[in-house]
Amino acid sequence: MYKEIWKELEGKSKEEKIKLLKDFSTMKVGSPTKRKFHFSFQKCSVCRGSRSYCQHHIILLRNGGDDSKLNRLPICSGCHKEIHDWL
Repeated sequence: MYKEIWKELEGKSKEEKIKLLKDFSTMKVGSPTKRKFHFSFQKCSVCRGSRSYCQHHIILLRNGGDDSKLNRLPICSGCHKEIHDWL
């Protein structure tokens, strides 16, 4: 499932990625897992310009997403706030 999500993000504009990630983060699967924090210094997967300081869970942990690398996306804090209004 996660590989299909990654493929869908390829080649999209920043605005399209933000919209898709908002939609994906509300998906529910399986049972919830423990929350972990991840830090990275890769480029942001959304805007490609900023360095990322955290990992966005494509499907939120509270919605049953897992903590695998396929469900995490390196992202800068600015784009992360655009996806999650509550950050």
